Amino acid sequence: MKYDVSFGIFGKVGEADAKLVKHENNATYEISIDAKTTGLANSLSGDRREYFYSTGEIYKDYFLPHLYTHRVERNKGGKVRVDEKIFTFNQRKSQIHFVRYKGEKGNISKSDDKILDYYAQNDLLSLFFNFSKIKHDEELYALIAAGANKKDGRVDVFMPSGSKKESLQKALDTKYQPYIVYINQKIFSSKKGELHLSLDENGYAKKAILKDVIFFGDIVGEAK
Repeated sequence: MKYDVSFGIFGKVGEADAKLVKHENNATYEISIDAKTTGLANSLSGDRREYFYSTGEIYKDYFLPHLYTHRVERNKGGKVRVDEKIFTFNQRKSQIHFVRYKGEKGNISKSDDKILDYYAQNDLLSLFFNFSKIKHDEELYALIAAGANKKDGRVDVFMPSGSKKESLQKALDTKYQPYIVYINQKIFSSKKGELHLSLDENGYAKKAILKDVIFFGDIVGEAK
């Protein structure tokens, strides 16, 4: 799926290409997102580009990641700065090995290497593809995903009802249950990763509003 990213009167400020590939009779998967700014946003963000990648196995239609990476590239003073985070899952030991690389493109070095203090069955990408399969009766509940809050991987999910639900359905142009997801991380330079999310009947994201992004405010991503 391809998404256009827009901001108010400025119109389109970026685009994202999201892919899901299943292999070996649906035994394994790969998810990738390539997101980049365009136009004025490209200049303001320093030609910012973000790459997300998750790969693993599929068990009873549930995605179990083995590897998750998040790479950010920005041009600062004519030099491309790189910040890459790599999460490797050990399902047997219930551990996640985390490595981070930073520096200039072509000359990056390891800045962190450790076993995380928490364990999660999901990363941020697998979580959203598993989202519709995770059932909760509460309006507000918490999940854990590698790549979210760096302290404990916490992701807070609010499933509104009543007038709040109707208002969010209108904003997201959907007839399905809307969600408010707090990733608790400054993803895409947002304040805390507050995402208003619309899923289709297959559980895939059709429209999302990322709140409080630096320079822009609310950013809207919508499938083409």
